[in-house]
Amino acid sequence: MGKAKPTYWNGEFFKLRLCRGLKQVTTLTLIMCMLSVFTPYFTVHVNADTTEPPNGYWTDEGNYNTSWYNSSSNEFTINSAAELAGLAVLVNGGSSDFKDKTIRLGANIDLKVHKWTAIGTLDYPFRGHFDGAEHPISNIYINNSGPYQGLFGFISEAEIKNVGMIGGTINGHDYVGGVVGNATNISYVTNCYNTADVTGTGGFIGGIAGDSSTVTNCYNTGRVEGYENVGGIIGHISGSVENSYNTGIVKASNHYVGGVAGLSSDGRIVHCYNTGNIIGNGRYAGGLVGKSDFGSIKYCYNTGTVEADGNGVGGVVGDFKTGKELCYCYNLGEVSGSGEIGGVAGAIGWTNPVCDSYYMGYSMGRGGKEDVEGQVVPLVESITFENNTIGVNSKAIINKEGDNTAQATENLKGDDKLGPDFNITFDGYFSEDESIAKIDGNEV
Repeated sequence: MGKAKPTYWNGEFFKLRLCRGLKQVTTLTLIMCMLSVFTPYFTVHVNADTTEPPNGYWTDEGNYNTSWYNSSSNEFTINSAAELAGLAVLVNGGSSDFKDKTIRLGANIDLKVHKWTAIGTLDYPFRGHFDGAEHPISNIYINNSGPYQGLFGFISEAEIKNVGMIGGTINGHDYVGGVVGNATNISYVTNCYNTADVTGTGGFIGGIAGDSSTVTNCYNTGRVEGYENVGGIIGHISGSVENSYNTGIVKASNHYVGGVAGLSSDGRIVHCYNTGNIIGNGRYAGGLVGKSDFGSIKYCYNTGTVEADGNGVGGVVGDFKTGKELCYCYNLGEVSGSGEIGGVAGAIGWTNPVCDSYYMGYSMGRGGKEDVEGQVVPLVESITFENNTIGVNSKAIINKEGDNTAQATENLKGDDKLGPDFNITFDGYFSEDESIAKIDGNEV
């Protein structure tokens, strides 16, 4: 398998080089300078114990405590693992869904003594407000063949905030997340992090949430692995993910895998980044998003490697054929796959707005064919599609290790899309110097 091997610079040199070209590419350079210093202000935590607890479940009789609950009250404080398990017993048993009620943690929680049962089920979802109050929850252990696994299993019209999951293991089938398995009906997950390893044998697997409508200010450092719809932050998003990042390895044994989201359905990904390696054994793998259906991706970047066996492999997004907007993004990671490969987008449609997106490197598929399917996004800073035409707004920055005399000539979208005579050609050496992009021989 061929791979793109970009030149890695330290952060200060990278910012200096980008800012140095400000007079030439004002908008793009300003955005890249901003992104190069963008880092959400979170504390990184080290994984804790991942061994299986020997003493049954927290929800077993005698292990939980519900004495803190009073049906006439609207606010509660939980101070122990047994009391947190009592919340699972109350919700899962149908005693209360905690709608319009608030639960706060008053102390750090360690779950290592027993196996955890997720709070909320499909039949009895959690509907309240849960505030971790920045008290970490450590050593969660779930090994369940069923769906809806995480600290919370199923929530609806709910809010989860200020929750930190340190270490542990979460294994399930579908809808598995470090914080919540499935968050439906305009639920919010805010200011949360996870360092536990998350695994699902099915789909909708994420470091923070398996499926959700809104995720904000969250990060994941644990390994995330599933069958399909697998993301470092969320497996599937239909709302928005903002100000979030992933550093863990993300792997799908089938389709749709990304550093932030595996699949975005009319979703909005803004101010996010990924540094973890992305591995897919099927179609649609991206540094940020595996596949975007009618979604937008803005102000994001990736530095992790992206590798998949199928088509649609991109440094930012794997498949953007039906995406809405891809702007102000860049990728520094290696990208490799079998077809439709791009340093920014693996596959795009001719009507998709793509603007001010950047790639330091080049992409290769098996057999060494550069940029399989002729995707031009990896090599051009700004591309817009309108009325079957292409507009390239600035010079292309191209890097390649090894043979610096190679040239690349790409057919933009193929005979059936933009016509057989429409080509974009990059003349000159592949190096750290700027190469001039030409369309049909005319410098742009």
